[in-house]
Amino acid sequence: MRRIELDRARLLAQGFLDPLGGRSRLGEELRLVKRVLLERAFASGASPRDRIITVTSALPGEGKTFLATNLALSLSLERDARVLLLDGDPIKAAAVEALGVPREPGLVELLGPEPRDPAEVLVRTSLERLLVLPPGAPDPRFTELLASRRMQALVGAVLAADPALLLVIDAPPLRAASEAQALAHMAGQTLFLVAAETTPRQAVDEAIALVAERTEVLLLLNRAPG
Repeated sequence: MRRIELDRARLLAQGFLDPLGGRSRLGEELRLVKRVLLERAFASGASPRDRIITVTSALPGEGKTFLATNLALSLSLERDARVLLLDGDPIKAAAVEALGVPREPGLVELLGPEPRDPAEVLVRTSLERLLVLPPGAPDPRFTELLASRRMQALVGAVLAADPALLLVIDAPPLRAASEAQALAHMAGQTLFLVAAETTPRQAVDEAIALVAERTEVLLLLNRAPG
């Protein structure tokens, strides 16, 4: 399995959470968010789907990759959980770029006609409890790959192999890419980011309506004044 050393100074310079757990306002805000997610993920009677957390928004530019990456970093500090961060946007691949992880090979290569060995694709980080799955090379069939039986089997096998594993998915915006719906439909929990005083209410309502019947949607307000 490949391994990368996270560049702590680079992450801090970009405003990300301290991967070593240093106290900050951002860190405290994420603790409040992740408690709700953890309680549901590991509740008595919870299904494996509840350990899949998709992070998305209605429109581009609302900060969802920043949230997904920081959430994965924060969850990796938990003693009783491990995290697999999946960058689900093969066009931008912003999450892996932020962490300094090569974008390929990745999920596309795992699901392709000649599947790669997962050990060649998964990336172990210098944080003991954080793994990363890059998106792989851009592929026009990415939505179909996500909706395939192979994808369902892959996710099921990963979660079954490690009952303490949380799968955090950085998905594209729901109104901008069809991949986002496929990813949200897999998840038991969807963290939906709304930019304060920016995102139109209609866009939020329409985006949530696309996935609300298949996943528990939790709204999070971003960039609120004060």
